[in-house]
Amino acid sequence: MKKIILTDKKLNEIKQKHLDYCKEHVKWKKLGLSEDDCRKLFIENPFDENMNLKRGYGKFKHGKTKVNFITKYESFRSPRTKKEPEWSGAKYIQALKIDVCPYCGQQYFSIIKNRLGNYIAEATLDHYYEKSDYPFLALNLYNLIPVCKNCNSSFKLNKSEHIVNPFIESLDDSIFFKLNNLDISNYLNQDNIEVKIQHTRAQNVIDHLKVLELEKRYNYYQNIIKSTIYKRVKYNPNYINQISNVTGISSDFIEASLVKQDLFSEEEPFLKLKSDIWEQIQ
Repeated sequence: MKKIILTDKKLNEIKQKHLDYCKEHVKWKKLGLSEDDCRKLFIENPFDENMNLKRGYGKFKHGKTKVNFITKYESFRSPRTKKEPEWSGAKYIQALKIDVCPYCGQQYFSIIKNRLGNYIAEATLDHYYEKSDYPFLALNLYNLIPVCKNCNSSFKLNKSEHIVNPFIESLDDSIFFKLNNLDISNYLNQDNIEVKIQHTRAQNVIDHLKVLELEKRYNYYQNIIKSTIYKRVKYNPNYINQISNVTGISSDFIEASLVKQDLFSEEEPFLKLKSDIWEQIQ
């Protein structure tokens, strides 16, 4: 649920690889596309507030590019070659260095080589602007968002145009997991510790939570909720300070080493949930 952040150098490297790939596979010169057309179609950000889809991409909406960009996208996502291609959907995901689904924050991504030696990614590529409605953006770099199969195929379907776009913002900044009915004296025996997601009133945040059913999905993971509470209760600030006083080691270091190691990684499933629970229990 974090924003996708790249250095300028890394972003430019990815853009150049993607542009070269797309120009080669769509036969841009035969289609009468200019260099500027290719950049706009494949590597410029259509979500830029200064970009108007109707005006900026108008000439591509009525069949000017007589090529099926959707078919070319399928080849990019799932190359059917014996030789590993220089650029592909899996290599794009790998280059972004996204290890956890930015839509739900629950699923790890892995990238492996199949028996042919090609890279295969567990993540799917979501078209923020649906390729059926915007086929000219089917290969646009910013329109290909690595997400888990659950978010893409089971929940989001064709509704992503109205949810939080991780190329633009972080959902983490707009939500807070609030423990709703916690009995701290008897929490281990509670059948269900309810988590409510508090949020800003931004419409895309509301839509994101509703479309992806995140509150319901997070409440399913009672073992994670309870284990995080258990750690925080057992290793409370007073206990950590006592250890610090005896050992001379800083309390922050002790807490990080013994308790919160799974909360410090920037790419950890359920990180926001665990961090918010940690804040609420003293």
